[in-house]
Amino acid sequence: MKTNFIKVIIWWILTFAIQLPCFSQVGSVIKKVGKSMAKESIEKSAKTEVKNIGRNTMEQAVVKQAVKKNIREQMINCMEKEGIESFFEYSNKKVVKKISHTRFSPVKNRINKSDYKIILSSSGNKNLSPAQKFKSEYLRSKLAKTQIKKELDAILAKDPIILDAKKLKDLLEHPEYLRAYIETYTGSRKNFQEFFIRLSMGDKEQVKRILSIPEIRRMINSSIRKANSSNGGFHEWLMTKNFEDFLTNKKWGEDGPFLALALTKLIQNTESVIFKYGGSHYLQVNSGRFHNGLAKVIEQCSSKEELFLAIKKYAKQNLTKESYRDFCKIFSEVFNTSDIII
Repeated sequence: MKTNFIKVIIWWILTFAIQLPCFSQVGSVIKKVGKSMAKESIEKSAKTEVKNIGRNTMEQAVVKQAVKKNIREQMINCMEKEGIESFFEYSNKKVVKKISHTRFSPVKNRINKSDYKIILSSSGNKNLSPAQKFKSEYLRSKLAKTQIKKELDAILAKDPIILDAKKLKDLLEHPEYLRAYIETYTGSRKNFQEFFIRLSMGDKEQVKRILSIPEIRRMINSSIRKANSSNGGFHEWLMTKNFEDFLTNKKWGEDGPFLALALTKLIQNTESVIFKYGGSHYLQVNSGRFHNGLAKVIEQCSSKEELFLAIKKYAKQNLTKESYRDFCKIFSEVFNTSDIII
């Protein structure tokens, strides 16, 4: 009875909206009301179509955005052409199921023509060229508008750092000089990320040599963990140990500096990192299992888009629903994304 009453109210709203002088009101109301009612059906239909397009989980995650968008567009077009009555006469589930297949081919063709097929056939290859690397245009467009990208652009606009033989020798022999070096070249002792990013622009081998000094490595690890907290009580999803790899490993290419900056941004309070198989980061129960698995996920990726989607998938697989919900909130805030790629 309650459901019928709600439908009557929504029917009245939609009918009134159609009678307005401006025909564009139809799309506006549908987007606000119809889209909300059909959300569950769209989600189910999208999952079906995604599975048909690709068997690979990562491929499915990328296509999901395009599939949902196409279904919603077709739903609006269907209502405008056939009348909103169809939405209720056949039920929203049947309408969505019907139109979901009408845009299946364009999405599939787009995937077939993309570089993704190259990636699938080259799975596990760490020497992919930039043109062959995994791409997600949706996520790429979001990352380009983040605060991280703005900070990185400001750093890349500065000159590379190359230490002469004497300065390099002094630093290697006196690790305690590092903070003074960082301040001299960047203006602040806290700008360790800028220092090493610019140093990697000048000479990656110098980055490797400097970070090979245990005392310096401990100092940088500590700086990463304390970058957003006085007590270091956060879990870095990109993992502190990968700082050097992001800046020196050729497979990351131009994505490396971005990841080196993002390392201190994509973080989650250790108390909220709780595993669905028992234990948590904070209590150190099953923490080793969790971190070992995350390390393997990162190692298998070769671009920032692939990495962030893979981490998101790993979080969903290993965290409790509440913990994963907290992760998604952080992910969305850092990368300005919606939950559509979750």
